[in-house]
Parts: sequence; structure tokens; C-alpha cells
Amino acid sequence: MSMRTRYEGSFYSVKGILYRIELLQEGFMGNASTVAFGSAPLEIEWTETDKLEPVQSSKATLTLFSDNDRQFVNLYTVKAGDIRLDE
Repeated sequence: MSMRTRYEGSFYSVKGILYRIELLQEGFMGNASTVAFGSAPLEIEWTETDKLEPVQSSKATLTLFSDNDRQFVNLYTVKAGDIRLDE
């Protein structure tokens, strides 16, 4: 199976930079839905690692605005690796 865009949207940073976000899901077969973001749309946290480490891991928290109850129910229980965030 392949990953396809399930949700997409964009927002401006506090510096006025436009960011376009895509949430891809393994096995998704429909058309992408446009989403709105909360007041703090994206937060990236970097773990403390040695600066010489070749891979610096991070964690992204994306805040979505839901138009109705259970709009994102399909994101509640997904297997690790089935969702990807592209920017």
C-alpha cells in the first residue's frame, strides 16, 4: 500500500511565513480534506542530544480545529507509522 494525503491545510507563522501541511495516511483511498488549525498550529520539540549525533530527533504537535464532533475520529487509534506529517 502507499500513503496518500488525507488532510491538508496551511497557516502563517508569527513571522508571516506560509506553511503548507499535509497529513498522509497509509491505505487511504479518498480525496484530501482541507483542515483549519488552532491558534498555535504547530509546535516542534527537540530532545536534548549531543550535537555530534547524526540524527537529531524531534516531536511535532499539530493542533487542528474540528468543525464537528468526531471529525478526526480516524486519527484516534492509528498504528505507529501509518500517519506522516509533511511540511
